[in-house]
Amino acid sequence: MIKDQLSQFIKYLLASNEIYGPVQKGSVLEVEKIAQPTELALNGQLTHHSWKKVFLPACEKLFDYKGSSLSEAINDYPQQVAFGLTTFDLKALNLFNHVYEKDPYYQRRKCKTLLIGQSVAPEQDARTFKVFTEKLEEDILEHLEFDIFFEQRGDSFRVMTGSEEGQRVLADFGYDDYEHIQFAGPTKEEGLSARTLAIKDQLKNHHDPKIWEKLGKKCIECGKCTVACPTCYCFRLDDEAVLTEGEGKRTRCWDSCFYREFSQVAGGHQFLTDTAQRIHYWYYHKFVRIPEQYGLPGCVGCGRCTRACPVGIDINETLAKIVNSDPVGAL
Repeated sequence: MIKDQLSQFIKYLLASNEIYGPVQKGSVLEVEKIAQPTELALNGQLTHHSWKKVFLPACEKLFDYKGSSLSEAINDYPQQVAFGLTTFDLKALNLFNHVYEKDPYYQRRKCKTLLIGQSVAPEQDARTFKVFTEKLEEDILEHLEFDIFFEQRGDSFRVMTGSEEGQRVLADFGYDDYEHIQFAGPTKEEGLSARTLAIKDQLKNHHDPKIWEKLGKKCIECGKCTVACPTCYCFRLDDEAVLTEGEGKRTRCWDSCFYREFSQVAGGHQFLTDTAQRIHYWYYHKFVRIPEQYGLPGCVGCGRCTRACPVGIDINETLAKIVNSDPVGAL
C-alpha cells in the first residue's frame, strides 16, 4: 500500500470511527484523537505514554447506587480505531486481555476497537534492548492480537491482517493485497524466554536486597513510570456519596504502587512502609508474579519507564544488577 492509499484508508475509517494514534505534540509523541490523516505520525516511533487510556480510561464510572440498589453506569462505547500500535504495545494488550478477561467495561471497549499496528523504527528494534532477548522477527505477529498491521518498507507499506474483521475492513475499502497472519496464542510454543525465566528466578530467590535500598534513596515516588508503562494496571475504587440522599457513584481510577497510600488499609496499617519496599514490589510484580499468574511477561521492553524517570533509574541497568548479583537471599 502506498502512502496516498494509506491516507485514503484513514479518511475512510474516520467516516465511521473515532481514531486514536501517535500525534506529535511539540517534542513529544503522544496518543491522541485525530480529525485528519495528516495528524498521524506513523514513523514507527514509540509514543511517550502508552495506549492504555484508549482501552482503560484514567477514571471510569462503574455504577450508581441508591440505598441497597445498584445500577450499572451507562458509558459511551463508540466505534474506535487504535491506529499505529507498535509490537511493544500489542504485547502489552496480550496481558491486559488476560487481566481484564472478565471485566465488562474493558471488554465492551475492546470489542468496539479496531487494532491497527505498525512496525517500529529500525533504531527501536527490540534487538537494541539487550537485556531482553526478544527478537523482532516477522513471526512474532503470530502471537499478537491485531486486526491490521502495516510494515513500512521505504515509501510503501506491506499490509497484513490478523483477524476476519481486519479482512472485512480492507475488503470494504477495496484493498486485497495483504497477507493473513493466523493468531497462534499469546506465547510461543516453548513458553517464556530463557532470559525472562532467569530474571524471575534470580529476583525471587537469589538477588541482593541492597539493590532496593540504593534505588529507594534515589526514587522520589512520583509514579511517572507506572503512568507511562503499558502493562501497569493497578487501580483504586472511589465512592462519591451524597450522604443526605443515601446515594452515590463508584469510579475506577488508575493508581500507582509507588504512592504511599496505595498499600494503606483501614486502621492505618501500611504493607509497604518505605520507598525501597515499594520499588521492590513493582519489580517483583512485573518479573515474578505476572509470569507465574498469567504465563506472560510483565514487561514488554519498551523502555518508557526509563525515559519517564526524572532521576534516571534505568530498568535495564537494574535488571542487569539483579541477574548478576550475589545470591545472598531475597527480601
